[in-house]
Amino acid sequence: MKEYAENVVTIFQGEEKEKIDELVFGYQGLAMENENQEEGENDGILEKIFKNISMKVKRITGKEIQYEISSPDLSTFFDTLEKENKMLSASEMESSLDKLIKEAPMKEYVVSIPYEKKDGEIIANYRIEEFINAITGGLLESYKEIYTKMLEELK
Repeated sequence: MKEYAENVVTIFQGEEKEKIDELVFGYQGLAMENENQEEGENDGILEKIFKNISMKVKRITGKEIQYEISSPDLSTFFDTLEKENKMLSASEMESSLDKLIKEAPMKEYVVSIPYEKKDGEIIANYRIEEFINAITGGLLESYKEIYTKMLEELK
């Protein structure tokens, strides 16, 4: 079990894009990011975030793997845009987020991933909100909050 958990850490630390995509999104290839990238562009936003995270296995029980994740704190990104009342183009937004990724302090998360063994295979779900939020530095939760606020304002 420890080998499996450490392999997941290695996937993120080695920035193995296809394996990260498969673990987190259930398929290979970040279709949305790749689709929007211009020829000759480097990494997409998620890849830039993933390059700045660190992970380690904290503990393993019979039911879950606990990871300690350190990622750039991106939780203020949408709040900042709202407070500054900025309407940015997609490229301006990406540029602002890219800058924040480089300058943000690191934030620590501890995330538990439930798993089970079935027919000798380990089945773990890395598509849970808590894990995705941790590996994106709080960006998912921040987006969710601003989206909910927007919907409330439309009522």
